[in-house]
Amino acid sequence: MDNNAKYDLIENYIANDMTPVEREQFEQDAELMEATKLHEALAETLKGEKIHAFRNALNAVDSQWENPAKTKPSAKFIPLKIKRLLAVAASVALLVLAWHFFHPASPQTLFSDNFQPYQMVLNQRSVGEGSAEKTALENTAIKRYAANDFANAAISFRQLMATEPDNIAYQFYYAMSLLGSGEANNAIPVFEKIMDTPGHLFMEQSRWYLSLAYLKNGEKEAAISSFKFIQAGQYNFTEKEQLLQELQ
Repeated sequence: MDNNAKYDLIENYIANDMTPVEREQFEQDAELMEATKLHEALAETLKGEKIHAFRNALNAVDSQWENPAKTKPSAKFIPLKIKRLLAVAASVALLVLAWHFFHPASPQTLFSDNFQPYQMVLNQRSVGEGSAEKTALENTAIKRYAANDFANAAISFRQLMATEPDNIAYQFYYAMSLLGSGEANNAIPVFEKIMDTPGHLFMEQSRWYLSLAYLKNGEKEAAISSFKFIQAGQYNFTEKEQLLQELQ
Protein backbone atom coordinates (compact mmCIF):
# COMPACT_ATOMS: atom_id res chain seq x y z
CA MET A 1 0.00 0.00 0.00
CA ASP A 2 1.47 3.37 -1.00
CA ASN A 3 1.46 6.43 1.21
CA ASN A 4 -1.42 8.14 -0.61
CA ALA A 5 -3.62 5.11 -0.02
CA LYS A 6 -2.64 5.08 3.66
CA TYR A 7 -3.49 8.76 4.03
CA ASP A 8 -6.87 8.19 2.40
CA LEU A 9 -7.60 5.36 4.81
CA ILE A 10 -6.58 7.46 7.81
CA GLU A 11 -8.75 10.36 6.71
CA ASN A 12 -11.72 8.05 6.10
CA TYR A 13 -11.22 6.49 9.53
CA ILE A 14 -11.08 9.86 11.30
CA ALA A 15 -14.10 11.09 9.34
CA ASN A 16 -15.96 7.89 10.28
CA ASP A 17 -16.45 7.22 6.58
CA MET A 18 -15.97 3.43 6.72
CA THR A 19 -18.17 0.42 6.92
CA PRO A 20 -18.03 -1.52 10.20
CA VAL A 21 -15.97 -4.25 8.51
CA GLU A 22 -13.50 -1.73 7.04
CA ARG A 23 -13.19 0.00 10.40
CA GLU A 24 -12.49 -3.27 12.19
CA GLN A 25 -9.81 -4.22 9.64
CA PHE A 26 -8.24 -0.78 9.95
CA GLU A 27 -8.06 -1.00 13.75
CA GLN A 28 -6.27 -4.34 13.53
CA ASP A 29 -3.39 -2.69 11.65
CA ALA A 30 -1.02 -1.40 14.37
CA GLU A 31 0.97 0.75 11.92
CA LEU A 32 -2.13 2.53 10.65
CA MET A 33 -3.42 3.11 14.18
CA GLU A 34 -0.08 4.60 15.26
CA ALA A 35 -0.08 6.89 12.23
CA THR A 36 -3.64 7.90 13.01
CA LYS A 37 -2.69 8.92 16.57
CA LEU A 38 0.11 11.10 15.22
CA HIS A 39 -2.22 12.62 12.63
CA GLU A 40 -4.82 13.47 15.28
CA ALA A 41 -2.22 14.88 17.67
CA LEU A 42 -0.75 17.12 14.99
CA ALA A 43 -4.20 18.27 13.89
CA GLU A 44 -5.02 19.19 17.50
CA THR A 45 -1.73 21.06 17.87
CA LEU A 46 -2.25 23.05 14.69
CA LYS A 47 -5.55 24.55 15.79
CA GLY A 48 -5.77 28.29 16.11
CA GLU A 49 -3.98 31.27 14.61
CA LYS A 50 -0.46 29.80 14.84
CA ILE A 51 -1.25 27.50 11.93
CA HIS A 52 -0.81 30.47 9.56
CA ALA A 53 2.74 31.14 10.72
CA PHE A 54 3.49 27.44 10.59
CA ARG A 55 2.16 27.12 7.05
CA ASN A 56 4.21 30.11 5.88
CA ALA A 57 7.33 28.54 7.33
CA LEU A 58 6.55 25.21 5.67
CA ASN A 59 5.94 26.90 2.34
CA ALA A 60 9.32 28.60 2.54
CA VAL A 61 11.05 25.33 3.41
CA ASP A 62 9.11 23.48 0.73
CA SER A 63 10.10 25.93 -2.01
CA GLN A 64 13.77 25.56 -1.13
CA TRP A 65 13.48 21.78 -0.83
CA GLU A 66 11.81 21.36 -4.20
CA ASN A 67 13.92 23.74 -6.24
CA PRO A 68 16.77 25.52 -4.41
CA ALA A 69 18.56 26.51 -7.64
CA LYS A 70 15.39 27.51 -9.52
CA THR A 71 15.86 24.51 -11.81
CA LYS A 72 13.71 21.48 -12.24
CA PRO A 73 15.09 18.68 -10.06
CA SER A 74 15.43 15.16 -11.34
CA ALA A 75 14.62 12.21 -9.09
CA LYS A 76 15.00 9.32 -11.49
CA PHE A 77 18.56 8.57 -10.35
CA ILE A 78 17.76 8.63 -6.61
CA PRO A 79 17.57 5.08 -5.26
CA LEU A 80 14.44 4.04 -3.44
CA LYS A 81 16.23 3.70 -0.10
CA ILE A 82 17.56 7.25 -0.42
CA LYS A 83 14.04 8.48 -1.14
CA ARG A 84 12.81 6.79 2.02
CA LEU A 85 15.61 8.36 4.06
CA LEU A 86 14.82 11.78 2.62
CA ALA A 87 11.15 11.32 3.46
CA VAL A 88 12.00 10.36 7.03
CA ALA A 89 14.39 13.32 7.35
CA ALA A 90 11.73 15.69 6.04
CA SER A 91 9.18 14.31 8.48
CA VAL A 92 11.54 14.72 11.41
CA ALA A 93 12.36 18.27 10.32
CA LEU A 94 8.67 19.15 10.18
CA LEU A 95 8.05 17.69 13.62
CA VAL A 96 10.99 19.62 15.06
CA LEU A 97 9.70 22.82 13.45
CA ALA A 98 6.22 22.15 14.81
CA TRP A 99 7.64 21.54 18.28
CA HIS A 100 9.41 24.90 18.33
CA PHE A 101 6.29 26.69 17.10
CA PHE A 102 3.88 25.18 19.58
CA HIS A 103 6.06 24.30 22.58
CA PRO A 104 7.81 27.56 23.50
CA ALA A 105 10.83 27.43 25.76
CA SER A 106 10.29 27.73 29.50
CA PRO A 107 11.25 30.98 31.28
CA GLN A 108 14.19 29.18 32.87
CA THR A 109 15.41 27.97 29.47
CA LEU A 110 15.11 31.47 28.05
CA PHE A 111 17.11 32.75 31.00
CA SER A 112 19.90 30.22 30.35
CA ASP A 113 19.94 31.09 26.65
CA ASN A 114 20.25 34.84 27.30
CA PHE A 115 22.25 35.20 30.49
CA GLN A 116 25.77 36.50 30.08
CA PRO A 117 27.53 38.00 33.11
CA TYR A 118 28.03 41.72 32.76
CA GLN A 119 31.67 42.66 32.29
CA MET A 120 33.65 43.77 35.29
CA VAL A 121 34.27 47.51 35.12
CA LEU A 122 35.88 47.91 38.52
CA ASN A 123 39.67 47.95 38.49
CA GLN A 124 41.90 46.24 40.95
CA ARG A 125 43.78 48.73 43.10
CA SER A 126 47.19 48.77 44.66
CA VAL A 127 47.49 48.28 48.42
CA GLY A 128 48.52 51.89 48.93
CA GLU A 129 45.12 53.19 47.78
CA GLY A 130 42.79 53.59 50.74
CA SER A 131 42.32 51.00 53.46
CA ALA A 132 44.54 47.97 52.90
CA GLU A 133 41.83 45.65 54.18
CA LYS A 134 39.15 47.11 51.95
CA THR A 135 41.47 47.19 48.94
CA ALA A 136 42.30 43.52 49.41
CA LEU A 137 38.61 42.66 49.77
CA GLU A 138 37.68 44.58 46.62
CA ASN A 139 40.48 42.94 44.63
CA THR A 140 39.32 39.53 45.83
CA ALA A 141 35.73 40.29 44.81
CA ILE A 142 36.84 41.41 41.35
CA LYS A 143 39.00 38.30 40.85
CA ARG A 144 36.24 35.96 41.93
CA TYR A 145 33.69 37.60 39.67
CA ALA A 146 36.07 37.56 36.69
CA ALA A 147 36.66 33.84 37.30
CA ASN A 148 32.86 33.18 37.34
CA ASP A 149 33.17 32.14 40.99
CA PHE A 150 29.87 33.85 41.62
CA ALA A 151 28.96 32.27 44.96
CA ASN A 152 32.17 33.50 46.59
CA ALA A 153 32.04 36.81 44.68
CA ALA A 154 28.62 37.41 46.26
CA ILE A 155 30.16 36.93 49.70
CA SER A 156 32.92 39.43 48.93
CA PHE A 157 30.57 42.05 47.47
CA ARG A 158 28.20 41.68 50.41
CA GLN A 159 31.12 42.42 52.71
CA LEU A 160 32.02 45.44 50.58
CA MET A 161 28.45 46.70 50.78
CA ALA A 162 28.74 46.66 54.56
CA THR A 163 31.58 49.18 54.26
CA GLU A 164 29.74 51.37 51.68
CA PRO A 165 25.99 50.71 51.74
CA ASP A 166 25.28 53.35 49.07
CA ASN A 167 27.89 52.14 46.57
CA ILE A 168 25.78 51.23 43.51
CA ALA A 169 28.64 49.33 41.86
CA TYR A 170 28.96 47.03 44.87
CA GLN A 171 25.19 46.51 44.90
CA PHE A 172 25.09 45.79 41.18
CA TYR A 173 27.88 43.22 41.22
CA TYR A 174 26.46 41.67 44.37
CA ALA A 175 23.14 41.16 42.56
CA MET A 176 24.97 39.91 39.46
CA SER A 177 26.92 37.42 41.57
CA LEU A 178 23.71 36.15 43.18
CA LEU A 179 22.08 35.76 39.78
CA GLY A 180 25.13 34.02 38.35
CA SER A 181 25.17 31.56 41.24
CA GLY A 182 21.50 30.67 40.70
CA GLU A 183 20.02 32.76 43.52
CA ALA A 184 17.58 34.76 41.41
CA ASN A 185 15.11 35.10 44.29
CA ASN A 186 17.79 36.90 46.34
CA ALA A 187 19.07 38.93 43.39
CA ILE A 188 15.65 40.36 42.55
CA PRO A 189 15.22 42.65 45.61
CA VAL A 190 18.78 43.95 45.16
CA PHE A 191 18.16 44.82 41.52
CA GLU A 192 14.80 46.37 42.45
CA LYS A 193 16.54 48.56 45.04
CA ILE A 194 19.08 49.63 42.42
CA MET A 195 16.24 50.52 40.02
CA ASP A 196 14.71 52.73 42.73
CA THR A 197 17.95 54.74 42.95
CA PRO A 198 18.11 57.26 40.06
CA GLY A 199 21.06 58.81 38.32
CA HIS A 200 23.66 56.05 38.18
CA LEU A 201 25.49 54.26 35.36
CA PHE A 202 24.03 50.81 35.99
CA MET A 203 20.34 51.67 35.45
CA GLU A 204 19.89 50.14 31.98
CA GLN A 205 21.96 47.06 32.79
CA SER A 206 20.04 46.54 36.03
CA ARG A 207 16.72 46.62 34.15
CA TRP A 208 17.89 43.88 31.78
CA TYR A 209 19.25 41.64 34.53
CA LEU A 210 16.26 42.22 36.79
CA SER A 211 14.04 41.04 33.94
CA LEU A 212 16.23 37.97 33.47
CA ALA A 213 16.11 37.30 37.22
CA TYR A 214 12.30 37.25 37.03
CA LEU A 215 12.59 34.68 34.23
CA LYS A 216 14.99 32.54 36.25
CA ASN A 217 12.58 32.71 39.17
CA GLY A 218 9.66 31.61 36.98
CA GLU A 219 7.89 34.98 37.21
CA LYS A 220 6.95 35.24 33.54
CA GLU A 221 4.48 38.11 33.78
CA ALA A 222 6.83 40.18 35.93
CA ALA A 223 9.60 39.54 33.40
CA ILE A 224 7.43 40.66 30.48
CA SER A 225 6.37 43.81 32.33
CA SER A 226 9.98 44.62 33.23
CA PHE A 227 11.32 43.97 29.72
CA LYS A 228 8.82 46.45 28.28
CA PHE A 229 10.59 49.30 30.08
CA ILE A 230 13.67 48.75 27.90
CA GLN A 231 13.44 51.32 25.11
CA ALA A 232 15.11 51.56 21.69
CA GLY A 233 18.76 52.47 22.03
CA GLN A 234 19.02 51.14 25.57
CA TYR A 235 21.04 48.18 26.80
CA ASN A 236 20.11 44.92 25.00
CA PHE A 237 17.00 46.37 23.36
CA THR A 238 17.24 43.98 20.37
CA GLU A 239 17.59 40.97 22.65
CA LYS A 240 14.63 42.19 24.65
CA GLU A 241 12.45 42.39 21.54
CA GLN A 242 13.31 38.79 20.63
CA LEU A 243 12.63 37.56 24.13
CA LEU A 244 9.23 39.24 24.26
CA GLN A 245 8.27 37.48 21.03
CA GLU A 246 9.21 34.14 22.55
CA LEU A 247 7.40 34.88 25.81
CA GLN A 248 4.10 36.08 24.35
